[in-house]
Amino acid sequence: MTRIVIVVPARLASRRLPRKVLLPVAGKPLLIWACESAERARRVLQKDGGEARDGEEASLLVACAEREIKDCAERHGFSALLTDADLPSGSDRVWQAVSRFDPQGRTEVVINYQADLPDIAPRVFVDAVAALRSSGADIATPVVAIEREQAERPSVVKAILAGSEDEEEAQGQTQNAKPQNAKPQDAKPQDGKTQDAKGCRSYSVLAFTRACAPWSDRGRVARYWHHIGIYAYRRQALSRFVSLAPSPLERREGLEQMRALEAGMKIVAFVCDSQPVEINLEEERAAFEQRVLAQEGARL
Repeated sequence: MTRIVIVVPARLASRRLPRKVLLPVAGKPLLIWACESAERARRVLQKDGGEARDGEEASLLVACAEREIKDCAERHGFSALLTDADLPSGSDRVWQAVSRFDPQGRTEVVINYQADLPDIAPRVFVDAVAALRSSGADIATPVVAIEREQAERPSVVKAILAGSEDEEEAQGQTQNAKPQNAKPQDAKPQDGKTQDAKGCRSYSVLAFTRACAPWSDRGRVARYWHHIGIYAYRRQALSRFVSLAPSPLERREGLEQMRALEAGMKIVAFVCDSQPVEINLEEERAAFEQRVLAQEGARL
């Protein structure tokens, strides 16, 4: 039996918003909002018609740096494992949790889902698994189109993608789609692009950067891709990734995903329809809370 495991790494230390994973949002901790989103995705992945194959199961696990987080997750009904508090990154925390959760190595796909992304649609997780399997990549991750004004902010991480400059491809049109009877494993990379049987298109990632990139001249309207910090790894790829030393561009950009690219690992990106909520500041937490309360009020 193989497995898909969604892991939510969580720790109390946060430079911009201390203890943010336990901060309340409309009556429950931010961590629990993320866990509930992950649980909805797990159910979609698990059920017939999802990305789970015959004899496969999907699991959800919170990887906790502190016991306070573990107690919070378990109090709300989620499985949690306590990891070493001094691990250098969320990826290391995810790997340690998966290794302890599944020491037999039956897990095929590990999804690293950040707790500060509280409202991700299940479709993103499904597309992540589909992109990983159809492309043969080591890692799959989502991106969303943004305007230049956003792209100029160093806090917004950009992905540079091979083949994404085709306007019709970027808009998800399907005039060149595979036949309906095509299987994900039949998809072949072409000019950096891959498409699975369900029409999910993925692009090979050339680089991640905080700079406004790629360059645009001759008055051409550029397309920029905001990288969203969710990663679907093959288990072997995650094991290799955490064994690597930080790379020069990783240290320069402050982006650990550059370590994988500099080591020759293949990362593909797939396109999301909308920008997800990401909470790094108090005003972002407050804005998400107001949105939630407004939606609840509209349902009354």
